[in-house]
Amino acid sequence: MGDWVYFLHLCQCRRVVCRGCSPSSEATLTPAQIDHARQLIDQENRTVKDAAELLGVHRSTLYRALDRS
Repeated sequence: MGDWVYFLHLCQCRRVVCRGCSPSSEATLTPAQIDHARQLIDQENRTVKDAAELLGVHRSTLYRALDRS
């Protein structure tokens, strides 16, 4: 490997990223995305996991966003 490995870390989504990504940064969802996720879950009987995959975020990120709104 090399010295560059020292500068890499795992971010919350478990992907190896460069130093520019803060380990505490979270994916943010817009109010429209949160509303869309609620609609998928409530009206289309999708799971939170399904809705999160469609939005491109981890399901725990979606749970936090739903709790906050």
